[in-house]
Amino acid sequence: MVYPEYEAVQLVLNQVESEMTVSEAHGVLCGVLVVNLQAEAKLWVTEVVEEYDPNDVLLAEKLPVLNDLYQATVASITDAQMGFELFLPADEQLLTIRTEAMKTWVEGFLYGVALGNFDMNKLSADGKEVIRDFTELTKIDVSDMEIDEVGENSLIEIIEYLRVTVMFLAQELHPASSEETVH
Repeated sequence: MVYPEYEAVQLVLNQVESEMTVSEAHGVLCGVLVVNLQAEAKLWVTEVVEEYDPNDVLLAEKLPVLNDLYQATVASITDAQMGFELFLPADEQLLTIRTEAMKTWVEGFLYGVALGNFDMNKLSADGKEVIRDFTELTKIDVSDMEIDEVGENSLIEIIEYLRVTVMFLAQELHPASSEETVH
């Protein structure tokens, strides 16, 4: 499944006065889903939209875009073909912008995991190490990074690590769900 346009989601978040960026909101969603693949979109939306009101006409108009992101993420996180991707700014954006977005995605992911009252004891030693690695990534100081090919390659490697480990965590916590998506 394909994510909606990044800029369209950011516009919606701005219009509903969310304090989250697209990347952070997607990280929250992924964290929630890794803990509970059956989590409803409403749980995520109420975290992303601070002043959530189900009777809000503006929000009702904007929900389809958020729901599209939710549906695409659910489908991709359980994709046996490893189709999951982090929802980050385009590669044409400055390295610092993309790195900051990756960092806020990780912060959002950890927040989403915490929303599910997750018990770390359910994870293997490898799973626990992934969570520790994610925590360390939130400490990245974007102002200290190299703005060159080395920095670019480092970001690509980190994003790939995040992508694969999110799918690993989802499979570890929900092995039957991951197997069901194999065609």
